[in-house]
Amino acid sequence: MWRRNYIYHEIDHNVIATFKLGKYIKKLGENLDGTFMAGYNFNSRAYKFISTTGDIFVTPKYYQLDNCVTINSDEYEYLIHTESFFGQATVDLYDQLFLTGAIRNDGSSTFGQNKRRHWFPKFSAAWEFTKFKHYPQNSILNFGKLRFAYGEAGEQPQVYSIYTGFLSGNISGHWTGTLNAGSYDGVGGFYSSSRAPSEDLGPERTKEYEIGANLGFLDSRLGLEITYYKERTEDAIFNIAVPPSTGYTSKTANGAIIENKGWELQLDANPVKKKNFNWDLGIVWAANKNECIDLLGSDIYAYMSWSMISSVAAPGHPIGAFYGRDFIRFGNGSTYTLKDGTTINIDEAYPDAPKGALFIDEDGYPVGDSKFHFIGDPNPDWTAGIRNEFTLFGKLKLYSFIDIKYGNDVWNGTKAILIKFGTHKETEKRGTTKVFDGYGPGAGKEVVLDQGWYTGYGSSVTSQFIEDGSFVRLREISLSYTLRNAWVRYFGLSSIDVRLSGRNLWLWTKYTGIDPETNLNMTGAIGMDYFNMPNTKSYVLTFRFNY
Repeated sequence: MWRRNYIYHEIDHNVIATFKLGKYIKKLGENLDGTFMAGYNFNSRAYKFISTTGDIFVTPKYYQLDNCVTINSDEYEYLIHTESFFGQATVDLYDQLFLTGAIRNDGSSTFGQNKRRHWFPKFSAAWEFTKFKHYPQNSILNFGKLRFAYGEAGEQPQVYSIYTGFLSGNISGHWTGTLNAGSYDGVGGFYSSSRAPSEDLGPERTKEYEIGANLGFLDSRLGLEITYYKERTEDAIFNIAVPPSTGYTSKTANGAIIENKGWELQLDANPVKKKNFNWDLGIVWAANKNECIDLLGSDIYAYMSWSMISSVAAPGHPIGAFYGRDFIRFGNGSTYTLKDGTTINIDEAYPDAPKGALFIDEDGYPVGDSKFHFIGDPNPDWTAGIRNEFTLFGKLKLYSFIDIKYGNDVWNGTKAILIKFGTHKETEKRGTTKVFDGYGPGAGKEVVLDQGWYTGYGSSVTSQFIEDGSFVRLREISLSYTLRNAWVRYFGLSSIDVRLSGRNLWLWTKYTGIDPETNLNMTGAIGMDYFNMPNTKSYVLTFRFNY
């Protein structure tokens, strides 16, 4: 049995002063206005965890720790202090040009001793050009704003990243029982953490700028927002390997560089606006390109590895890219040893084979490559959302939201292992024949899909289980009605809202697994399906009573 106690205590203290600068800066001009704000924040977070584990009951079903043969305890605690000074100034010129500048200085106990404090600036400007005195008032474009913003933000390292502490040897699990690895021959002890200290560890810093426009047409019945952004994360925090001869195996460091850039478009429209009928339409579209630029000299960093596939960060590739086993393909300079013992370079032996084509051995089968390759990208090329809301007589509302994701890959690991076990529907083809498309000494030969194929390359080569995870999903649909009558007022109410809604009721996708949105892990790895749970459908009936 486990008995656990969690204690979390937080103190947050703020002092903020705001000054209106109008009467001071208007001396420079009547069309000037602005504010200045300065502040201080102190935050303290304390956490303590105490766990006692008892094993082997003396008396069955008597759940007290003193009824256990062995008793072990475990404790964990941390204390984090952060302190910030910040200031911000705004300037309003002619009620159409708006400028904002701000800066803050942050310090944290999780930063390395040599880098305790850091500066973070930001700036933004917006010009509502339709308020310009020479702008034509009868224009179809009745509202227009151009905007630009730049800012820097930081993320703190995890607690204890800058220290190397001592760990107790109590190790327990649901199936393994308890092991006191820090005790030998009745003498207790501790062992040093395998992570080296990082005295120069600083924040993970993200710099971003964006430029865009907000436009309104036809008395704002049609609105359009356009944004381009570029975000660069520098000094990203991750664990790097260190030589074991140092006494450690890893160290938390700054150094990775990650870039995101893309476009965001939003269209809001009111196509129909009648006395008893109204239709609001909203469309959002976004395309983001993600790339790892540098890993402090490392070639690859794995967020998660599972069954011949890893979700990794690597320079020149998107974050979370799939890195795993593939078939031998042309264009990679691969070599292959024939049955007579001759080793060939397949690209030189078959110069007419297109890049990416399968190499077919003498028996007519494709061959698994012993080297790992980048085999997929779980990040979508673009995403979109479509919102519709219809209102009838101001009382009856029909709402729907359609979610779209396009161009993302998903690893169907469930299919791979079920094929290996012989329980997937695909294995019902056992004994049938097939000609694999490719080039090589066995190209064009008909082969049998036997048990050896399905338990071998037919299930162990990961690339054949990378599927298109694009989807269109009816994320939500709802029907609501507002009651306003004498019966409602009789109970002292102004109205009653009745709403029936459903979520995730319909899905269109080419993905053959259980759900393209499912995921095995939540620590950077995405798009990995291995006996995961699908999204849930839900139906909700809501009554709201308004006084």
